[in-house]
Amino acid sequence: MSRRSQVREDQFVGPYRLEKTLGKGQTGTSLVKMGVHCISGRKVAVKIVNREKLSENVLQKVEREIAIMKLIEHPNVLGLYDVYENRRYLFLILEHVSGGELFDYLVKKGRLSTKEARRFFKQIISAIDFCHSHCIWQVL
Repeated sequence: MSRRSQVREDQFVGPYRLEKTLGKGQTGTSLVKMGVHCISGRKVAVKIVNREKLSENVLQKVEREIAIMKLIEHPNVLGLYDVYENRRYLFLILEHVSGGELFDYLVKKGRLSTKEARRFFKQIISAIDFCHSHCIWQVL
């Protein structure tokens, strides 16, 4: 995100105060920050998507993904709690998962035990099966 369009840490999105950056999108169109609900203290991940950097086609895909995420609820699928928007940004209020990305875990840990690999595999297959049973699939 360009310097003039950065989202500050002291900013609020709805009832959520934005805090530290958790990650950045590879294409420079999104940023993920920790959000804390100002009353309950619940932590969330706030994905901030810069609309100005998206083509109309990509923006439509993002909006379709949001619509799908609102419909699904599964323990192994990241939850979408709410969406806020303004002219410049979409703010997706997402479930905060403290463990981080599976890829990063695998890089850090290296080889997994069979038991641990089986546990991750079952969770992934459960999520994929759930999505497919609801006619949701990702075309790469």
